[in-house]
Parts: sequence; C-alpha cells; structure tokens
Amino acid sequence: WPFMMAGLAVVVYQQIDVIAISWMIGPRDVGWYSTADSLVTSLGAPATVVFAAIFPALGRLHRHDPEGLVRLVQRAFSLLTLAAVPIGLGTMVIAPSFAPMLYGDEFRETGDVLVAFGPVIILSFCTLLFGGVALATERSNLWVAVVLGAAALTIPLDAVLVPWTSDRFGNGAIGGAIAFIITETFQFAIGLWRVAPHLVNRATAWRIGRILIAGGAMMACTWPLREQFILLPIGVGAITYGVAVVALRVVGADERALIVDALRRG
Repeated sequence: WPFMMAGLAVVVYQQIDVIAISWMIGPRDVGWYSTADSLVTSLGAPATVVFAAIFPALGRLHRHDPEGLVRLVQRAFSLLTLAAVPIGLGTMVIAPSFAPMLYGDEFRETGDVLVAFGPVIILSFCTLLFGGVALATERSNLWVAVVLGAAALTIPLDAVLVPWTSDRFGNGAIGGAIAFIITETFQFAIGLWRVAPHLVNRATAWRIGRILIAGGAMMACTWPLREQFILLPIGVGAITYGVAVVALRVVGADERALIVDALRRG
C-alpha cells in the first residue's frame, strides 16, 4: 500500500504539469515541454541505479542500525550530488544544440526548456533519495503528502508562469520548467527538514560546496564552447569536472565503494 500510494503520487506530480500547460497554451508548446521532460527523465538514470543499490539496505539499517542508516544516506546524498551537478549543468550548456540535433529545427525551443530544466535535474536526484528514505523508514504518508502538495502547487504556478513566458519569450513551456524548479525546491527543503535533517551539518556542506566548485569550473570551461559540435563541450566538461573533483578530494573511500556497488547492480 505505501509503495502504491507513493507511485500514484509521483505519477500525478509528473503528469499534472503537462495537463495544466495544455489548458493555457497550444499543442506546439506542450510538445516542446513534453519532449524536454522525456529527455530529463532519461538523464535521471544514474539516480535510479544508486537508489536501487541502496534501498534494501535502508530498510534493514532503519530496523537494526540507525547510525549506519545516517552514514549511508550521507554517502548516497554526496554521490548523487556528485553525479547530478555535471549532468544538470552540462544539460544547460549543450541543450540549445542537443534538442534540434535529435529532433530537428522545429524542436529548437525544446533546448530553451532543457536549459531551465538543468536545476531540476540536480534537485530531483536528491528528492528521489528523500522519497526512498521516507519509504524505507516508514514515513511514506509524509512523503506522499509532500509530493501531492507539490502537484497541487504546480497548477497556480503554471497559471502565472506559463502565460508570462509565452508572452515574454514566445515559449510557454519555459514557464512549466520554472514551475518545476519551484516544486522540486519545495520537496528538497521538506526532505532536508523532515526526512534527512542529519544532512544539515558542516561536513556535508563542505563536501557539497567542493562539488559545486567543480561544477562551476566545468561551466566556465564549457560555456564558451556551447555552440560547437556537442562532443567538444561534453569532452571538455568531463575532463574538467573529473580533474576538479580529484584536485578537491571530493570522493572518499565510502563513495568509491558505493559507486562500485551501484555499477554492479546497474
């Protein structure tokens, strides 16, 4: 029952924005938004792999080793942020050329929507973890309420942002993506407050800060290359981010072990 309710809440949350946008603008903008949303969903695969690797352990540790649960959540949060930052920021860099390369020039505006979706990717990696922790620690009702609250918040946000971005940029789908940023931020904040408050500490903040510095270095090197062939910014970004992560000593032994376990399960 908790898994079914959580699954239904996620479906409502993920689909209600498309329905709301379709009430306010034409099918062209809905197509741009839906295409971008599908691409973002596929980019979330690393988070799904990590989640599948740790979820059985979360429930076991909740019953028998609460301190071990805290350590595992901290490691998973760091690892997911480590993966989410280059994916989210990299999407913002390559999106304007990536979408038309895949779907043609009629989907060029999808690239603008993908740029707005960049922060959503980073936030959603973390909210997936919070949802899993809530389910594993028998707080599914709380998280279902949070997700349904975010779904309800989507409608008034779309009502304001979609017409505004349609008038301002000629692309109402951007408003839907901005609304998504707000609702994911809402879930992220509640997750930190109620589901994983132990993540709010100096050590975690220092590690996340170093990851963001590495992401900033990647953006600085790839942004001037955003109009070049897509493989060039991807290659430069991967090298820059990898070197920065190593130089800043972001990845410890625990994260390396979790990466190996996730890859085996993936």
